[in-house]
Amino acid sequence: MLMRPRMSVILSAGWMALLAALAGGCDAPIDSSPLPAAGDAQYRDAWLARDIKARLAADDLVGPFLVEVQARDGVVYLQGTVPTEEMRERAGQLAEDPDYVLLVRNNIVVTSSAPPGT
Repeated sequence: MLMRPRMSVILSAGWMALLAALAGGCDAPIDSSPLPAAGDAQYRDAWLARDIKARLAADDLVGPFLVEVQARDGVVYLQGTVPTEEMRERAGQLAEDPDYVLLVRNNIVVTSSAPPGT
């Protein structure tokens, strides 16, 4: 039994899938994994916070700024600082998800001197 050719095919298929995903552009959702079942609220909240963090990080306007995201029972809490009200509002919009988020508590503070990553 030769396993080497099979492993090579599997690795090649993996690389091809990765390249296809990268070539697809940014139109695909950041996290395409399904939302966990309703029975595990803690895991569901962690999934939701991770998904929103990814959306914020990928956004051209909000991405460079550190915004803390927490989720509890479908309520999303945003904290951090940004230099403009437009960025604060954009972060709130990115956190909204009509299917999974019940409410967004946007506690981001606007300070004109907020450097990226704070």
